[in-house]
Amino acid sequence: MPKNSGYDLYCPECDKKAGVAMPMFIRGARRIQLPIFLCSECRTIYIDKPAVRRVISEWKEKSEFSRNWAPFQQLYKDLFRKLEEMVATDWAPRLGYKIARFQKHPAKPNPR
Repeated sequence: MPKNSGYDLYCPECDKKAGVAMPMFIRGARRIQLPIFLCSECRTIYIDKPAVRRVISEWKEKSEFSRNWAPFQQLYKDLFRKLEEMVATDWAPRLGYKIARFQKHPAKPNPR
């Protein structure tokens, strides 16, 4: 889970807590890892926009070169577009994942 997320996400089909994959992107000489939430049992995948925004914001704040970079909104649009393209071209067709909206709370209480 990304740092300071404040919540967990759950698969809409099985109500289990979602796993997180952190694909890496290179921007200039700096790398950034953006979260993708997935359920390997149901083969569902989800990109949570607030989590991606939070990671990009923290990444930009920590960089010593951030004042020379593009504005946050432009960075966000560019990186989010790349993340969506990666999910649509690599995860969905090649690995058999289907895109679904994950929930912040399980739909039904888990007896376990």
